[in-house]
Amino acid sequence: TKEAGSGVPAFDTRRYVGNLKRDGGFNQRQADAQADGLQEALQGVAMKSDIEVLRAEMKADMSEIRADMRAFQNEMKAFRQMMMYVMGLGFTFMGMGFALMGALLVLG
Repeated sequence: TKEAGSGVPAFDTRRYVGNLKRDGGFNQRQADAQADGLQEALQGVAMKSDIEVLRAEMKADMSEIRADMRAFQNEMKAFRQMMMYVMGLGFTFMGMGFALMGALLVLG
């Protein structure tokens, strides 16, 4: 029998071998081979507790990503506002330049 927490789901190999011999007509060698194969197949299988840990980690990661996205959106909004202000200044200075050129032409 494997212990819970060993990275493999709990699996009673003795009971499994007994069932194979009693109900499946397996001899001891066949039943042992089946149990060993199943035990090996269960290596690396995620258990419910593993999935719950991953789910919690993913939820925390998603919360961080959402917070980062909100911060980025706020920075982009501020950048857009600054660019609109700079463009407004540019148009103001361009208008003043045209007015100055016009005045120089008239006076010149």
